[in-house]
Amino acid sequence: DPAAAAAELVGAAGGPASTPGFALLFVPRKRAGELEALASQASKALGGSFPTVAVVSGGQRLALGVASGLSGSARAFTLSPESTAAELSALGADASIRSLLIFGDPTTPPSSLQKTLDEISRAAPKVVKVGLLVAPPAEKGQAVVATSAGTGSFACISLPCSAVAAVELAGCERLGDALEVFEADIRKGAPPTVEQIGTDQEGDYRDTAETEKGTAGIIRRKGVPAAGALQAAMKASAGAVSGPKDMFLGIPRFDGKVPDGSAAAPASAMDWALFNWVGVSPSGGATLSGGDPIAEGLTPKGALRWLQPFKVAPGTDAWRRLAKKCREADKKPFAALALAGGRGLSPKEGEVAGSAATANSAAALGALGVAVIAAGEAEGATLALHRQAACILLLSD
Repeated sequence: DPAAAAAELVGAAGGPASTPGFALLFVPRKRAGELEALASQASKALGGSFPTVAVVSGGQRLALGVASGLSGSARAFTLSPESTAAELSALGADASIRSLLIFGDPTTPPSSLQKTLDEISRAAPKVVKVGLLVAPPAEKGQAVVATSAGTGSFACISLPCSAVAAVELAGCERLGDALEVFEADIRKGAPPTVEQIGTDQEGDYRDTAETEKGTAGIIRRKGVPAAGALQAAMKASAGAVSGPKDMFLGIPRFDGKVPDGSAAAPASAMDWALFNWVGVSPSGGATLSGGDPIAEGLTPKGALRWLQPFKVAPGTDAWRRLAKKCREADKKPFAALALAGGRGLSPKEGEVAGSAATANSAAALGALGVAVIAAGEAEGATLALHRQAACILLLSD
């Protein structure tokens, strides 16, 4: 019963709120069918008009986080094709907003998804913005994001609170050096395929393959099928990687050369967008899935220069680094949010790290989805999807 579940959660959180605040409700996938009712009943139990957002999480439990006593008003709203323009206009006009939580539906078409993230970025360029592309529903057609007023492609909460956020790739580690891409098939709406990886071996101007491409007479280094190059990286891992399921493939977010730094150092979520390796093409290419590089603006001209292999790894170190980075901001947070998107990541582990980021002075709430939504550290940076990533957000009044 959604009403009984909401009443129990609100009671455990301290009962109805009498001061300005907001609530987040994380609902396990098996209860996605109750999402709207849970959002409505939780808001009602908290006082009737308490801004509440409910989203589907990959976690196993129903969890409610309530923050009250804010110095200003929070506002919960949804974005749909009919409401986006008006809601973002209101967002941009409200100078009291200092942070924004964004929760998106993973079934939204990639082009529409990124278009909305770009519009949010333009509407609130100076606001700290983080969120989650939430877990998919247990059954097709079920809503995965909602407020007490209804559902949409996105559910958001605008806050008068200052915020500190940090994002890292999590549950993965770099596997060797980045590979130079010679050929790739990147088309809108189609699974991207990396066909050829460059080698140090010089080719021959009489090469038949070059003749077929109309480049005979031009000497260039030889390429090898991408799947073969990745299998060589797997063998070099000394058993750490047994197959494609133990790997991720990174497409660069940067232009030009691979950023400097040791291959042993953690890779940056702002440098690499991770995809799953799901198949081998007839020509020996590596087929990727999990996102749309063109819609996400990763290959603006359809060109791909680098590919970074990653291997599956525990997420513990990433959570620790995030907690340390947020703690160093030297704020006095009243709450922490730990968001994770990808495989092998635990919202419970995120909550421990989130609490540690506050020096165990505030409660933390964790959720697991498909991808973290976050912008770079530079002011005005555009929101992007970060698969296989984790984020800690500290809120202070």
